[in-house]
Amino acid sequence: MNLVYNPSLKIQELKKLKEANMIQFTTLYDCDNKPFTMLALTNDAEISPYLPGYIITKEGVFLPVVNGDTHKMVADQYVEKYFHKRRATYEFYLDALFKTGATMYIGGRMLEDGVIDETQKEGYLLLKQAPYLYPEAMLDGFQRLEKNICENHMYLNYIGTGTTTYESPFGTDFTNNKKK
Repeated sequence: MNLVYNPSLKIQELKKLKEANMIQFTTLYDCDNKPFTMLALTNDAEISPYLPGYIITKEGVFLPVVNGDTHKMVADQYVEKYFHKRRATYEFYLDALFKTGATMYIGGRMLEDGVIDETQKEGYLLLKQAPYLYPEAMLDGFQRLEKNICENHMYLNYIGTGTTTYESPFGTDFTNNKKK
């Protein structure tokens, strides 16, 4: 599997999502509360924990990171549209992303032949603050993600800055794939 940027693979993966009616151009709002659009999952699309990842915006919108793309490139694209300027070269891309109020999910992998990599049983939601402090729209997104994590018998780690880890804000027990 190719783990680096591959524009041909990225286009193929986005085309598959488009053909399945899982993605569409979605309106988001920048730092001045002005609208801009980005390719995002539809509201009724399944949140696959096996995509390489997602950016979850303050509106609770999922921006997919597909095979052939990188988390950094999707984050940089979002940050640039949000702030109307590129991230400073000395600034870590996650720090810039967190300034928008967004979070990032890093997931398992689906191999290029469409087979799920069963060895990856954990996903990681990278946060700037405790999950319960995020807006309701984002919490709804976190809950959608957790539901699909449980359905795929995976574990979701809520990871904060430094060495901080958080419990699920919904009381989910991932070892038993259910609410506590």
